[in-house]
Amino acid sequence: MPRFEYLVPQSISQMTKHLAEYGEDAKVIAGGQSLLVLINQGLVSPGVLVSLNEVAGLDQIVHDDSKGLEIGAAVTQTQIATSALIREKYMGLAQAAEKVGSVHVRNLGTVGGNVCHADPGADSPPALLALQASVKAVSRRGERIIPLDGFFRDSLESVLEADEMVTHIVIPAASPFSNSVYLKYAARAVDRATVGVSVWWTWDAEEKCRDIRIGLTGAGPTPLRAKQAEALARGYRLTNEVIVEMGQMAARECDPLSGGHAPASYRRKMVAVFVRRALEQLVKEMNRIRREGNTR
Repeated sequence: MPRFEYLVPQSISQMTKHLAEYGEDAKVIAGGQSLLVLINQGLVSPGVLVSLNEVAGLDQIVHDDSKGLEIGAAVTQTQIATSALIREKYMGLAQAAEKVGSVHVRNLGTVGGNVCHADPGADSPPALLALQASVKAVSRRGERIIPLDGFFRDSLESVLEADEMVTHIVIPAASPFSNSVYLKYAARAVDRATVGVSVWWTWDAEEKCRDIRIGLTGAGPTPLRAKQAEALARGYRLTNEVIVEMGQMAARECDPLSGGHAPASYRRKMVAVFVRRALEQLVKEMNRIRREGNTR
């Protein structure tokens, strides 16, 4: 087992002080479900691990009806999957969290780690992309808000600087007449996604799409948005014809990698299938909500 120094700061200020001091030799750790695997495989070899676990407030979920949702970087996948608030207003995110690895991984693994790891097959990023999430990054130089749509640079690489840490994930307030979903295809339930699709949308009184976002995982070197497919829906009802066309467009615009359990050609076909299934599920849910007279 590699040897490293383990630091447990009590505040964000102490965290950023350590990161500024040690630079690229330091890595932030919370649950360790992604980072420790990389260390054991010899893919990274930090000299210092800086823990989030004693920093107050980073394990909390805070919601405001007008401002939206703020999730601390140390919030676990189990917390997200079982949160009644998230299941009511941001169902796609809860569904993504409950599909991360095993129970053990979900109990220890954090949403901040799942995002910062920048794994092209991770479950949380596509759901967060669909929900138009941003990350709050902090360093000794100050704080910046980074839209998740511009956060991923390459496989296992983000735009974070060596002295920065993600403290929170921020999601806009849930829109009335909206819902979201996450669907995953994998060889085994505990595996990374061969393909994962998350869709958020909002509709008008005529059941036409007002806005929509589609997040994909397993469909490229990074989690990504299917923006051309999204454009096909805005202003239209999600008829069977539109849904099929959107799935085909999403398959054309993604850039999956071969490897793991599937070649690129198969992943592309599954993108079309799962985009279609996600959209069909959302239309059914919209009809249920309208019948019951509820809004999200």
